[in-house]
Amino acid sequence: METIPENAGGMSVAWVTHHLPRDTDSANPAHLPGKYVGGAEMTDATLLEAAPLDVDLVPAWEWERALTADHVIITGTDLLPDEAMTRLADMKPTVFLHHDQPRNEARRELINAAQVLILHTPAHEAIERQWTQPKRVELVLSPMNPTECRIEAKQDHAVWAQRLHDLKGPLAARMWASENDIKLKMLTNSPRSEVLDSLAVARWFVHLPLGFESESRATIEAVLSGCECITNDRVGITSVDGWQDAGRLSELVSTAAQTWWQVALP
Repeated sequence: METIPENAGGMSVAWVTHHLPRDTDSANPAHLPGKYVGGAEMTDATLLEAAPLDVDLVPAWEWERALTADHVIITGTDLLPDEAMTRLADMKPTVFLHHDQPRNEARRELINAAQVLILHTPAHEAIERQWTQPKRVELVLSPMNPTECRIEAKQDHAVWAQRLHDLKGPLAARMWASENDIKLKMLTNSPRSEVLDSLAVARWFVHLPLGFESESRATIEAVLSGCECITNDRVGITSVDGWQDAGRLSELVSTAAQTWWQVALP
């Protein structure tokens, strides 16, 4: 990355997270080899690879290490105890949230104290503003390489590609397919290459979750793969203007890493 925020050159940065590398022997250490893992892990890995300066990766349970850094980036609060969030709030950190947050006073204090709160979509911002008062909010989609997605001759079937969890809406996807007499291919715990290959030829992508998702990388990939997306307003990307325009999404995700670091550092 060529653009480094002003005064960031000699800064020490601690990245506090529970989205840690899973397999240090794989080509991309944040992923199980070839597996289609969670969006948070994929996004964090891409951002760390694009970091314009050295970053100390601090596991959430070692959060006290971050107190000596010049700047703290917190990506995910799930495993931080209340004491950690209260003390890290004094550091005026960058807080980056991948999903809507459990509500308690320590987490509110952390979000309100952040020098910037980074979220993916307007829908997620609306949820967090219901109970917090962040000083500054920046919206940045997950960085992706649009050229990984391709469009081939479309076949009359649909794809559902998620973790196998009730909140991801597998039953709703099956019901939609049944009601519309459309063959549904369900992928879970599948190699990433298989998911992208399936999206390339599928006419429809179905994602009807029961719980809120701040973004949904899979939905973005489906748009970039030329699929018609059957989804609902629990999918955060649908709150982004022009989200069904593959050209617009391609531009946003291809520049997201640089944008993210420009807003994340003081």
